[in-house]
Amino acid sequence: MRPETSRTLEHWPRNRTSMLLMRHGGKQQSNCFQKGTMATQSRFDLGEPRQNGFEFPQSLAMKYLPKLKDYIGLTEAKRIVLGLLKQPRACNLLFVGSHGTGKTTFGMQFAKELPGTLWHTPAQKCDVDQVDSLWYKFAHYPSVGRWWISLVDEAAESMTDKAQLQLLSKLDGTAALRPLWGGGQETGEQPPVIWIFTTNGIGPQRITPPVGLLPKFLSRCMIVPFPMPEQAELARYLRTVWKKEKGRDGLPLEYFEHLAEGVGVRDALMRLDTELLRNPNVKEVKAILAAKQKRIENSVASKFEMAATIEQDAGVMAAQAALDEAMLSHASEQTIAAKRAWLTMRRNAAKERLEAVS
Repeated sequence: MRPETSRTLEHWPRNRTSMLLMRHGGKQQSNCFQKGTMATQSRFDLGEPRQNGFEFPQSLAMKYLPKLKDYIGLTEAKRIVLGLLKQPRACNLLFVGSHGTGKTTFGMQFAKELPGTLWHTPAQKCDVDQVDSLWYKFAHYPSVGRWWISLVDEAAESMTDKAQLQLLSKLDGTAALRPLWGGGQETGEQPPVIWIFTTNGIGPQRITPPVGLLPKFLSRCMIVPFPMPEQAELARYLRTVWKKEKGRDGLPLEYFEHLAEGVGVRDALMRLDTELLRNPNVKEVKAILAAKQKRIENSVASKFEMAATIEQDAGVMAAQAALDEAMLSHASEQTIAAKRAWLTMRRNAAKERLEAVS
């Protein structure tokens, strides 16, 4: 007679729990039932957020996320953040740069390599209530590592002035104050939080913090610049990715310089992703580069023509003004004739310049 603790398979209830157990048991499913009895299940596999056996291709921007030390360019940013990896401490970082330079992914990779528990606040979500909610979470011990990493995206665009003011006491020494029994406060340890804010910059290189961030807020942050990468370096990287993705061989480096022109790494990889779908041959690439060169030549000619037109207008107007002044002042006929000759000369010179340009 079997012990009462065991139940035969045929009497095991066919309910939702048992079906889920059989479905998600994975490789251990065959061990759940042995000789008509239910064996002890030591671990439950609740499944994975993807379908086993299926691979879902990623975009190149996500597939080739590098380690911190392998990011293209970003010399200053890598020195600061890699130093923080070696000697982590509570601090506030403001990543400033153009879109697509890797500010958000850089912060995510930092949390991974530290390691720390990442809490991401997306754009348009950082208000006073969100700040209070985050501070409540950070009062608990992190689930991964010893540090909380609070990543706030698009700080200048999404954070209200009230949220910035609310953060002031969280980003400086007052964050270490602890209540005392019976009233009052004392200085304790600063919470293990590393704040990372990202924002699009302004200025020629787009690495100056925007005016939307309050001076009091900026004074509590370390500014980390994220400039655009060098075009030549980015082009070599794109060619490397192209070869790894088994793109067509024999394409010139100028083609990848064309894809890397005026954009960051993310946008360049998106362009490369599109070109991999097209997979152009050498003849098509040469046609693309020739059309680009023609556009450049037309643009240069247009600029010269515009400059010549401006010069023509300025010169003719100056000569006309001198002639009018001479006539109004009743100058001698010899002086007026000289002014007319100068005006004619200016008109002819401008005409010849325009003809040479065109």
